[in-house]
Amino acid sequence: MRKALTERGQAYEQQLTVHLTPEAIVYDLADLTMTARWSCVTDLYLTQKYWVFLVQSSAMVLPRRFFATREEELNFIAQAMSRMPAAAQGRSLDATRLLRA
Repeated sequence: MRKALTERGQAYEQQLTVHLTPEAIVYDLADLTMTARWSCVTDLYLTQKYWVFLVQSSAMVLPRRFFATREEELNFIAQAMSRMPAAAQGRSLDATRLLRA
Protein backbone atom coordinates (compact mmCIF):
# COMPACT_ATOMS: atom_id res chain seq x y z
CA MET A 1 0.00 0.00 0.00
CA ARG A 2 2.78 2.40 0.97
CA LYS A 3 4.60 1.71 -2.32
CA ALA A 4 1.45 2.14 -4.41
CA LEU A 5 0.66 5.49 -2.78
CA THR A 6 4.25 6.70 -3.15
CA GLU A 7 4.26 5.79 -6.85
CA ARG A 8 1.14 7.93 -7.24
CA GLY A 9 2.66 10.87 -5.37
CA GLN A 10 0.31 10.51 -2.39
CA ALA A 11 1.26 10.68 1.26
CA TYR A 12 1.12 7.44 3.22
CA GLU A 13 0.90 9.06 6.64
CA GLN A 14 -2.24 11.08 7.27
CA GLN A 15 -3.77 12.58 10.38
CA LEU A 16 -6.23 10.14 11.97
CA THR A 17 -8.64 10.72 14.83
CA VAL A 18 -11.28 8.32 16.11
CA HIS A 19 -14.03 9.31 18.50
CA LEU A 20 -16.29 6.87 20.32
CA THR A 21 -19.59 8.51 21.17
CA PRO A 22 -22.55 6.83 22.82
CA GLU A 23 -24.28 6.70 19.42
CA ALA A 24 -21.49 6.11 16.92
CA ILE A 25 -17.86 5.68 16.01
CA VAL A 26 -16.48 8.70 14.15
CA TYR A 27 -13.41 8.05 11.97
CA ASP A 28 -11.66 11.14 10.64
CA LEU A 29 -8.75 10.57 8.24
CA ALA A 30 -7.40 13.74 6.62
CA ASP A 31 -10.32 14.97 4.47
CA LEU A 32 -12.49 11.88 4.94
CA THR A 33 -14.95 11.54 7.81
CA MET A 34 -17.00 8.39 8.34
CA THR A 35 -19.62 8.04 11.05
CA ALA A 36 -21.17 4.68 11.83
CA ARG A 37 -23.92 4.02 14.33
CA TRP A 38 -22.93 1.22 16.68
CA SER A 39 -25.86 -0.84 15.41
CA CYS A 40 -24.12 -1.25 12.03
CA VAL A 41 -20.71 -2.29 13.42
CA THR A 42 -20.51 -6.01 12.71
CA ASP A 43 -17.03 -6.98 13.95
CA LEU A 44 -13.78 -5.74 15.44
CA TYR A 45 -10.70 -7.79 14.61
CA LEU A 46 -6.94 -7.55 14.78
CA THR A 47 -4.44 -7.97 11.98
CA GLN A 48 -0.71 -7.88 12.57
CA LYS A 49 -0.58 -4.07 12.85
CA TYR A 50 -4.17 -2.85 12.71
CA TRP A 51 -7.52 -2.98 14.47
CA VAL A 52 -10.30 -3.19 11.90
CA PHE A 53 -13.90 -2.23 12.56
CA LEU A 54 -16.19 -3.84 10.01
CA VAL A 55 -19.11 -1.55 9.39
CA GLN A 56 -21.54 -3.43 7.19
CA SER A 57 -19.37 -3.82 4.06
CA SER A 58 -16.87 -1.06 4.85
CA ALA A 59 -13.79 -1.05 7.05
CA MET A 60 -12.43 1.50 9.50
CA VAL A 61 -8.74 0.69 9.93
CA LEU A 62 -6.92 1.85 13.04
CA PRO A 63 -3.15 1.31 13.30
CA ARG A 64 -2.03 -0.13 16.63
CA ARG A 65 0.65 2.57 16.72
CA PHE A 66 -2.28 4.98 17.24
CA PHE A 67 -2.04 4.06 20.94
CA ALA A 68 0.84 5.42 23.01
CA THR A 69 0.56 2.60 25.55
CA ARG A 70 -0.98 -0.84 25.89
CA GLU A 71 -3.28 0.59 28.56
CA GLU A 72 -4.65 3.16 26.09
CA GLU A 73 -5.26 0.38 23.58
CA LEU A 74 -7.05 -1.78 26.18
CA ASN A 75 -9.23 1.12 27.33
CA PHE A 76 -10.17 2.05 23.77
CA ILE A 77 -11.04 -1.52 22.80
CA ALA A 78 -13.05 -1.99 26.02
CA GLN A 79 -15.03 1.20 25.33
CA ALA A 80 -15.69 0.20 21.73
CA MET A 81 -16.76 -3.32 22.67
CA SER A 82 -19.12 -2.00 25.35
CA ARG A 83 -20.98 0.01 22.70
CA MET A 84 -21.13 -2.65 19.99
CA PRO A 85 -24.22 -4.86 19.54
CA ALA A 86 -24.10 -8.25 21.27
CA ALA A 87 -23.81 -10.12 17.96
CA ALA A 88 -20.82 -7.98 16.94
CA GLN A 89 -19.21 -8.52 20.33
CA GLY A 90 -19.62 -12.26 19.83
CA ARG A 91 -17.82 -12.11 16.46
CA SER A 92 -15.00 -9.91 17.82
CA LEU A 93 -12.83 -12.72 19.14
CA ASP A 94 -9.52 -10.81 18.91
CA ALA A 95 -10.88 -7.98 21.02
CA THR A 96 -12.35 -10.42 23.52
CA ARG A 97 -9.01 -12.22 23.85
CA LEU A 98 -7.16 -8.95 24.34
CA LEU A 99 -9.52 -7.85 27.11
CA ARG A 100 -9.32 -11.21 28.90
CA ALA A 101 -5.49 -11.38 28.80
